[in-house]
Parts: sequence; structure tokens; C-alpha cells
Amino acid sequence: MRQFTFYSKLMIVSLISLLAFVFAACIRPPTPTEPTASANSVALVYQGPKEFGSDDPSKCSTLTLSSNQQALLGACDGTTQTQNLGKRFALDWGDIQTRFASFTYETPTETLTFTGTGTIEGADWQRAILAWARMTHAELATGKAVAAGRTVLSWNFGPLPDNQAQCKHLTVLNYGYAYAETVTCEGGEVLEPVGGWLTTEELTKLDLWSYQRAALYQDDNYIDGKGTQAMSETEITEATQWATDVYTRLLQTAVTTASSAPPAECPVATADTKVLVNPAQGYCLLYAATYTTVQTVPDTINVVLGSLMNHVDPRFSITVEDAAGRTLAQVADQVAANDAAPDTKVEPVSIQLDGTEAMMLDNLTGQDFNRRVVAIHNGQLYSFFFTPLGETDATRAKLETFYQGVIDSFRFVD
Repeated sequence: MRQFTFYSKLMIVSLISLLAFVFAACIRPPTPTEPTASANSVALVYQGPKEFGSDDPSKCSTLTLSSNQQALLGACDGTTQTQNLGKRFALDWGDIQTRFASFTYETPTETLTFTGTGTIEGADWQRAILAWARMTHAELATGKAVAAGRTVLSWNFGPLPDNQAQCKHLTVLNYGYAYAETVTCEGGEVLEPVGGWLTTEELTKLDLWSYQRAALYQDDNYIDGKGTQAMSETEITEATQWATDVYTRLLQTAVTTASSAPPAECPVATADTKVLVNPAQGYCLLYAATYTTVQTVPDTINVVLGSLMNHVDPRFSITVEDAAGRTLAQVADQVAANDAAPDTKVEPVSIQLDGTEAMMLDNLTGQDFNRRVVAIHNGQLYSFFFTPLGETDATRAKLETFYQGVIDSFRFVD
């Protein structure tokens, strides 16, 4: 009996010790870890006020983005909804993931946590990405554009020398992306946009005017400043030169088109087509004369009708990057794994791209069903994105014709 009592007491003491150890482990704070930047961990979490622009510090309204183009919206009442990010925001989100380094940025009413694979960093860019996340959250949550808008600077330079009906114009968005545009002088309809990210030096100036200076309205030009101090005459002169320099730089980095003599191996433009020549990335091709090219990032060109906001008519983008030792089969398998619809197997189809084997993958998911083509040439990966496939035979037939014209005219320029 005594022996039983002794062992019972021993077991109880041991059990208490074990429970104390487990309890201590549970309440011990986790060891801080640096955010990793793998393809699967890329994410953005925005926490903000219940109503857009309010001084509510609860941070109870949330937006979570991951690399799969899905947006998770959380409301202050605890409800959530998932939305497809859509092309309107997906293009920006794709660039942001690969350009910027990981960070956490806090204000009294907002917190932004971002895990990225890029190298660009600094408080100016963090505020810019916060502005993008804030507006994206508001527009996804309400289903409509926010009245405040994204344009932080609009600058007019007057008519083109050879066409008094068309004017030169610069639009800069609050997250550091800009468009050098040709617009109609009457009405401001955008005819030919050339897009690109600001440099860090350019953004530093814009950040100061945006957050430390009051709004500037001068003739047809404006800067949407949120501060209280008025811009001095010297700063206004500096802003004018800044806008001119950004506009000029964007045009100088634009892709060469039919205005320059293409290499001999390139197709010849017709009355209905233009030739897109990109010798730096080693290719040229034909596209419809009614379309325009927009360069979103250095390695990606979009060919669209009107603007990037047109998601109805056929469009495509082409990205060129280092293949990094991958085989064509590996690339195609990865595309299928990332973008196939749930429980759907996408089989790559072998095609020819200027005599080089390529893989075409159809019915991939996104805002609209889309088609991808990938090819490897001289160690470079060429990736095409065609959309929308659409839900009707007529829409699909329209994209099919558009797609075939691009693929048939494509030439590698070695």
C-alpha cells in the first residue's frame, strides 16, 4: 500500500512537471524570424480603418494577397470574401512582387506587411506600395473606383510639333508608376501611352511633394499634395523640370516601333499592321495598327487596344527573362501547375515559334481564361500571355485570329 502511495505521488509530481513544461513552452514568445522570399511566400497584408480615409485606429478591415492572384477581404464585422484580383490589379501586383524587398510599414490607422522577392527598398517606396494597397482594398471592397483616384501628378506639355490636335501629357500614379502619353488636346483622350516605374531618385522628389506639400494647381497641371506647406516658386520650377525629365525618359526607353528600320529578318509592316522591334530582348513581330504597346516593366511589353484598362478586346504581353537553366518542359509544367483550374489537367501542346519548339497551354485561369506560350532561345525564356479566351465561340474565334497573327509573324533577332 505504501509502495503504491509512493509511486502514485511520484507519478503526480512527474505529471505536474510535464504540464508545467508544456505550459511554459506554450506561453514562450516565438523566436523572431526574417521573412523569406520564396515564390510561395510572396504576400501582402493590409490592415486599415473601417471606412476609407477615416482616423479609426482599429485596423479591423483587411486585404490579403498572395502570388495566386486571389484577394481575401476581411470586414470589421468578422466576415470575409475571396475575389479574383483581376487583370486591372494583377499586372501591378505581379510587378510589385518581383521589384520590392520585404517590409512592414505602420501608420496610426494602417499596417502593411509585404514579403517580396525584389531588392528595391526604402521608406519612400514603402509609402508608395501602401498607397497602392489602400486604394486596391477600397476598390475591391466597394466594387468601384474610389473618388480620390490614384493620380498624384498630371502635367501637360502642349501640342505635338507636327500635330496641333494632339498633346504631350504625363500622368503619375500615387504608387510610383507613370505614363508618358499622347492625348487629344480637346478632351484628353489617351491615344498612345508609354508606361514605366519611376526611378528611386524620381520617387524621392514626388514623395516630398505628395506628403509634405499642399496641393498645387497651376493652369492644367496639378500635384495632389497632402501636406500643409505651399510649394515655393523654386519648387514649382523644379517640378516642371522633373515632369519634363520623366516624360522624356519614358519615351526614350520605349520599344522601337515601325518608325525605325527593323532588322532584315523581321516581317514588313502593312497598311493594317505595325512592326514591334525589340532588339535588346531579341525579337520582332507584327501587331494590328489600331493597337498600342505599353511597357510595364523593363522585361515585359503589353500590346493592347486603347489602354491597359481594356479587358474586352484581344490583347497579349511578352516577357523575356533568363531561363536560369530550366528546360522547356520544366517551364511548361510549372505554368500548368500554377495556373490550371482546380481539378483540371492542362496538357502543353508543342508548336513552332520561328522554327524553335515552343509550348502552348490553353484555358488557364485568371480574370479571364487565357492562353500561354513559352519558348527558350539562346538561354532566354520567352513567355506570351493571350487573353481573353472568352465564353462564346465568337470571342474565342476573335482571339484565335489575333493569336495566330502574332505567332506566325514572330521572329527571333540574334
